[in-house]
Amino acid sequence: MDAEREAPERRVPEFRPRTSHFHRVAKVRLQQERSLRSISRQTGVLISTLRVQEKPDSNLTLAELYWWKEVLDVPIEHLLVDRDIPLTESLRDRACLVKIMKSVMVLSEITTSKRVMRLVSLLRTQLIELMPELDEVRSWPVSGAHRSIEQLGRVIREPISTSQLYYEP
Repeated sequence: MDAEREAPERRVPEFRPRTSHFHRVAKVRLQQERSLRSISRQTGVLISTLRVQEKPDSNLTLAELYWWKEVLDVPIEHLLVDRDIPLTESLRDRACLVKIMKSVMVLSEITTSKRVMRLVSLLRTQLIELMPELDEVRSWPVSGAHRSIEQLGRVIREPISTSQLYYEP
């Protein structure tokens, strides 16, 4: 008779995080100064999908987290929230190197001196030796100077009339 009795069902307790944040994808992306637009162009994923996924309270699957790990080129632990441990020093260093490379690229675009150009080229090579993925970094955007008319998009197609702008103190 006892053999016929079923064992009581054991339920796995529901996971309740100590915080409403599951990951810090957006924080890492912003620290790298990468836009959703550039990631969308690189990967072919819609910006709206990226925006939803990077919300700190979105419960990403492991596959999605690993996808972001590859896109942002960081160790997965950098994307995970573990209480309030700050981002690691290596990630901050990587973000600084990206900023420096962007500045080097601006210098390479505006310099006319051969001596300065050699120095900028040497600096760029040295930065790439430290972090090979810097080879893909482009210069800081300068007031849309690098955009074609097709890339300007909505601003050109739907200009804002100054009569729509008002200020109430």
